[in-house]
Amino acid sequence: MLIRHENQCWVDEIGYMNNGETKRTPKQCSEVTCDKGGAYTINGCISVHVEPPCTVGEGDLSKPYPDCCFEVKCPENKATK
Repeated sequence: MLIRHENQCWVDEIGYMNNGETKRTPKQCSEVTCDKGGAYTINGCISVHVEPPCTVGEGDLSKPYPDCCFEVKCPENKATK
């Protein structure tokens, strides 16, 4: 059973967080911010669709959010539609 704390949030992957505190989520490129009343907000990478010859590269989970998000890569001399 979880005990509700007025000035904290419970996030399964992280544990208790204090109001206003922001932490990176483990194994994902996102961050969680503890809001008032035990609620929290998760921010993550956006979804994108690219046309060839561009590609979506892998993200780097060793970097902080949002630097860990994937990158859109296009050849330098290719114009996209």
